[in-house]
Amino acid sequence: MVTVVNKYKYFGPAISIMRPSLLGNPYKLDPLKKGADRQDIIIKYKFYFKEISTNTPGPICKALNISKEKCEAIYKELMLLKKLAKEMDLVISCCCSPKICHGNIIKEWCDSEDEL
Repeated sequence: MVTVVNKYKYFGPAISIMRPSLLGNPYKLDPLKKGADRQDIIIKYKFYFKEISTNTPGPICKALNISKEKCEAIYKELMLLKKLAKEMDLVISCCCSPKICHGNIIKEWCDSEDEL
């Protein structure tokens, strides 16, 4: 099972999913926008995650200028997280949790019963 925590409020061991880590969200919040921007970013991230988590880099990765090699490295990192989540409880950290966060998408995928 995976738990998503706030990096600034949790002081135990955790795997960072913030930028610049491989699992960081490539989409950034616009400081001039409020809640709607966060929702938009999460929707975009879901489409990006679908490409990455199936190791099929496509138009989204290309638009973000993410190389095939980096896509493969991100995929391998995700697969490692999923494997570990099946074996033990994991804590992943980001600065936006408990607000809606790309970490929730990673958590949902890792905790799913989908085959590796």
